[in-house]
Amino acid sequence: LFDEIEKAHPSVLNVLLEVLDDARLTDGRGKVVDFSNTVIILTSNIGQMHILKYSQDQYDMSRALGTKKVAENSLPESVKKAVMKELKATIKPELLNRLDDIIVFNRLGLANLSHIAKIQVSRIEERLVDRDIKIRLDNKAIKFIVENVYDPVYGARPIKRYLERHLVTDLSKMIIKGLVNDHSIVNVSYEPSSDQVNDDAEFDPAADPNFSYTVVPSSESRPTTPSHSKKRDIGHPAPARSVKKINHDDLEDDLDGDHMIID
Repeated sequence: LFDEIEKAHPSVLNVLLEVLDDARLTDGRGKVVDFSNTVIILTSNIGQMHILKYSQDQYDMSRALGTKKVAENSLPESVKKAVMKELKATIKPELLNRLDDIIVFNRLGLANLSHIAKIQVSRIEERLVDRDIKIRLDNKAIKFIVENVYDPVYGARPIKRYLERHLVTDLSKMIIKGLVNDHSIVNVSYEPSSDQVNDDAEFDPAADPNFSYTVVPSSESRPTTPSHSKKRDIGHPAPARSVKKINHDDLEDDLDGDHMIID
């Protein structure tokens, strides 16, 4: 994988010509390296301004209409042609002629961004594996994060930072306060606040998300009945599972620091 090939020194591109043409490379001492069973991938950001401009225009339009909808990820042919035109003007034709195919990647769509958000949540879960604490975001929470945090210029990276600042901070506070114990499942949901319902123009939902949390013991943590005891005492039913409902505002206190990190 050669990433951002447009930043490579011209001599590197000249070396690639031999590799792509003969599937081998010979150094100054006559040593030959075989590339016949190698897949070579070159990536580039050439022409990205055409994609960013189109994405920004679509993004601004959706915000102006108040839909906050992530645009579809497909690109029109006019944008793809503009990208290819700039690519051909930047990279030497003898190198382009040796490539099997050139692919213009589509933008990240709602489904892609939702999947990325879930991956980031799973990575937070990995940091809690010793405590056996699981995190479950419902579709409303994921949709809110994607539509309010995604930026066409910065891509999906703001989603990771947003989860660290808000979700991880809330989880840290809940653990410190003893609201979340080991062997628990934290269900995360989202409901618009009164400011959003009333369309308060000065209210930024992304800056103050109205997340709500429901903490329940995981099924793995419930005590099992001994194998020799097959009958339950009817007069003493099994204890009910403890369910805690926590709102974001309940976590606002004098804990030091703007945000915390779960190690």
